[in-house]
Amino acid sequence: MSVKVPIPYQPFVKIEQVIRISLKTPEENSFAPVLLPSTEPAVAQYSKTLVAEDFPTVSPSNLEYMAIAFCGFVGQNTATATRTIYWRMFKNGTSIANGSFSVSASYFYRIFAIWQGVAVGQTIAMKLWADVADVVNYDWNGFHIHLSRVVTPEGLNLPCKTEFQSLFGVPVWNGANAPGGTVTPSSFAAHSCDYHLLYISSSTFIDMLFPKVTYKLYRIGYGDNTAPVNSISSATATTRAGLTQIRNWHPVLIKLVIYKIW
Repeated sequence: MSVKVPIPYQPFVKIEQVIRISLKTPEENSFAPVLLPSTEPAVAQYSKTLVAEDFPTVSPSNLEYMAIAFCGFVGQNTATATRTIYWRMFKNGTSIANGSFSVSASYFYRIFAIWQGVAVGQTIAMKLWADVADVVNYDWNGFHIHLSRVVTPEGLNLPCKTEFQSLFGVPVWNGANAPGGTVTPSSFAAHSCDYHLLYISSSTFIDMLFPKVTYKLYRIGYGDNTAPVNSISSATATTRAGLTQIRNWHPVLIKLVIYKIW
């Protein structure tokens, strides 16, 4: 007669957690037009050393994440011919990306640049110049930090019920010289490993997620899940109000129920 072997009993604990992300107000500056030179300048037109106050406030304090700096730049080609704008991004004094794009005569342009994986004490910078001096200008910049790859240490690689309860499209610019055109929101990646399981842009409940080592609970849209990543997105328009904007759907409240074998 065969002996039945009992199935081992594996008790588990249920951990309930609430992740809160308090985003800072986007920083922006409008100023008198600064003319771009015809060669790469020795000093960057925009440079910022990041401090703790620039970053979102998170709870719990041991939350794991990757911070992404989101910066914008606006100006105009005042020439009667098409001009080329050159750009170069720096992180801690080292060039990490560069390129160029064309702007038609009298058109406005905007640049959205994204630095991935920034931290307190690091310096980000942008240099701008044109193929002809003193005809292309720059008169606005903006800055905001977003968080991607978020998870609590207790939730990593464990099954959890997840509720993305509150999301906002950020950044929102209000400055006098800010781009004012159509907003293109990201497809917010709620969870992503080798492929995308789900995209959300509003409050969503997911019955079970397994936060992964690399991407955790989610990847933010612009700057991690899609371009630009350590690069720029550029656009031009006949008016400043016509310059398109891009925003991330950013979660600020996530509720988790984590199941952990004891």
